[in-house]
Amino acid sequence: MCTQSMTSFSSIDLSAELHTRKLRAPDYQSENEALAWLADTLAERPDHIAQELANTAMRLTQAGSAGISIEEDCNGEHQFRWIATAGALERYLNGTVPYDVSPCSQVVERNAVILLHRPATHYRYIRELDLPVKELLLVPFHRGGRPAGTVWVVSHDEHKTFDAEDLRQVLSITKFAAIATQTVGVVNGLRDEDQRKDHFLAALSHEMRNPLSAITASTELLKHLSAATPAYRKPIDCIERQLAQLLALVNDLTDISSIKSGHVTLHREALVLQDIVTRALDSCGAALRDKQHRLIVDMPETPIRLEGDGTKLTQVLVNLLNNAVKYTPNGGLITLEARQLAQRVSLKVSDSGIGIPAELLPRIFDMFMQVALSDRPRYSGMGVGLALVYQFVQLHHGTVTAHSAGANLGSTFTVELPHQL
Repeated sequence: MCTQSMTSFSSIDLSAELHTRKLRAPDYQSENEALAWLADTLAERPDHIAQELANTAMRLTQAGSAGISIEEDCNGEHQFRWIATAGALERYLNGTVPYDVSPCSQVVERNAVILLHRPATHYRYIRELDLPVKELLLVPFHRGGRPAGTVWVVSHDEHKTFDAEDLRQVLSITKFAAIATQTVGVVNGLRDEDQRKDHFLAALSHEMRNPLSAITASTELLKHLSAATPAYRKPIDCIERQLAQLLALVNDLTDISSIKSGHVTLHREALVLQDIVTRALDSCGAALRDKQHRLIVDMPETPIRLEGDGTKLTQVLVNLLNNAVKYTPNGGLITLEARQLAQRVSLKVSDSGIGIPAELLPRIFDMFMQVALSDRPRYSGMGVGLALVYQFVQLHHGTVTAHSAGANLGSTFTVELPHQL
């Protein structure tokens, strides 16, 4: 790819200094939570373990970027491939660097941790990333008894330097790296057909957006032109409702593609749960009125505060409410309850609808899962809403459960989220 500059490697190698720097305070709680999260990911979403490991390494070390590089031979080229990336370097996922011009080669050959200061002075390709790289900490991981690649974290900030505590945190999660790289290889080899489906869904959602945007604009124009003609109000309202369903479907398809690729990013911010409830109810209000459902909202007046992605958490509640609306006959009862618990917050959506058969409860959050055709209502969607709920809640380190006493006995979905991620 690129030749290296003449600056010697020893001039940028600060590995010996790593253990002499002032240590930041250990954060064992975050480390234990991260290890538990990685274990859960490995058990439930093994194809996401590499990406989650990169995300975790960046979070634990407060780095600007993180990733996993694996040594490989491809068409006669000896190189390192970035099989997971997070942070500022996220866009370089699946990029490759020739073996001889990658700092990972030094790590593999030495079988040792390496800390580099301003590595762009020695590695030209780092300069071509067009991002400042102040420090680069690389930790080897092993497969079959030999180094197979590195887990790395990057500081883009003049104020962030890595110390032995950062190294300890990375070492504690690196044990997952060998499994992650094996899983990536196995899963990639088995799911070519799934990838083609994913690409089709992504292309379909993209192609649908342009005509839907035109329909939306035209509908707005019709609303203004027909303001003085009440007879047109009903058909225009119908167009708006159906358009909203189509837009929701396109958004779901887009989210599916992002989740399957492991590139969903949380935009964390301080939130108030009551605000999320208000936004969700505004979104679902028309559907509730159309089916003449009775809605009971039970939540405290005192603000319930939490941290998370407001857009995605609103979508979680919208999807749960829409699910209740779809599967509850006209005039039914839907209850929304919000509570503040000791260490978590709780959202519960209950309905008096058709219920969930016991045999389907364990799979109710699977993608495209639906109740039997004879039991579900017309226009019940594609069966992705609850799968998205599950994925978004998982990304927030929360839990979501479903309960139903049986056919025609309604259902209850309970989401619990930590106050802080």
